[in-house]
Amino acid sequence: MNKILSATLAAVLVLGLFPLSSFALAPNEAAPVLNETGWTADELDEYLDYYFYIPLEEVESIEDLKEMLGVPLTEENLQQIAAEYEFADKEELTDFLVEYGELEEGQDIIETFFYTNALRTLIEDYQDMEEPTPLTEESLAEFLADLEITREELNEVLAAQGRKVEDFETIEELEEAYFEAIVGEDLLDGMDEVLAQFGITETEVEALFNHFDSINISDPKNEAPLMAILERTEAIGDFESADDLTDAELQELASIMRDMLTILQLDAKFYLTKDGNKTPLSDRELIELESTDGADLLIELYNLQGVFLADMIITAEMFGSEIIEEVKDEAEKVISQPVLPKKPAKPVHQKTPKTVKGAKMPNTAGNFAEGALLGLGFILGGLILVRRRYVKHS
Repeated sequence: MNKILSATLAAVLVLGLFPLSSFALAPNEAAPVLNETGWTADELDEYLDYYFYIPLEEVESIEDLKEMLGVPLTEENLQQIAAEYEFADKEELTDFLVEYGELEEGQDIIETFFYTNALRTLIEDYQDMEEPTPLTEESLAEFLADLEITREELNEVLAAQGRKVEDFETIEELEEAYFEAIVGEDLLDGMDEVLAQFGITETEVEALFNHFDSINISDPKNEAPLMAILERTEAIGDFESADDLTDAELQELASIMRDMLTILQLDAKFYLTKDGNKTPLSDRELIELESTDGADLLIELYNLQGVFLADMIITAEMFGSEIIEEVKDEAEKVISQPVLPKKPAKPVHQKTPKTVKGAKMPNTAGNFAEGALLGLGFILGGLILVRRRYVKHS
């Protein structure tokens, strides 16, 4: 498949429109953990969701899964953990967990928790509840060091919420407020550079979020249709230009694009814009297009009721540079961020290009359909996943 469509369709399918499983472990990849524990995939999913607030489908690799879980509990490392958290012995730790309802009388810690990190997480959570840490200069310095942020960065995050450090009496209160402020905003800030490249406004982002919410995009019923689309794309095979494709294959590519948008319950309209003129493009014209002739591409997104949601513009200059690959890399970073980032992002505030509702943008020639669908796919994919994580943890 040529540069115009290879990364394009892969991006839209695998990242853009398949947020639930684009990075998920295949069932056989989790086999080492399942064999080690004797659990089913559903039991592992419940374990991860309970202790780490993340479903199995969001774990990217077996390495990440093992890092999250830690090592299997043994009598030896259990005694080490008990001592580390200032318990006299295993029995005292057991009583502590029973008191908080994490163990039933007679249950064994090793058989219940199996891995070290789940046990450590619960101990720390409950000890923090028991003994709030007073907010002092010393504890604040430790808090900042743990998060790898400066006092100025913390002040900036809190100020955006109309708060300041002096409003809090304990580190736990400050920590909760800090993460409430950044858990969604940090992910969105990570998308700022990507969105700014294409002239998408905050109002349009909100409209897309509301749309995805209304259609329940995370519903598992979308998985089978998207897999079918992926198989259709792979069936076309490699090609260097539209000339290498038959008429039927060109029609199939156009159909694939529309079917993907249908699953998202979106309608996309494509236009060439130059010198204030706006020329509509059909799906096939977009796929066959080899040159911009100095024009920019405008993509307008509507819901299926015809309500405008957002528009984005990909300049001819973008097609003539490496910016599409840069956007791809940035979107991948954003999509793979942890739900609770350790450090608030430092957004790169670029001048936001105007869409057709405002001024024109620079013109040069380049690869067109690649940028069109790649940009659309990554932006939609990033927004879908960011929204999904934000809602779950807000």
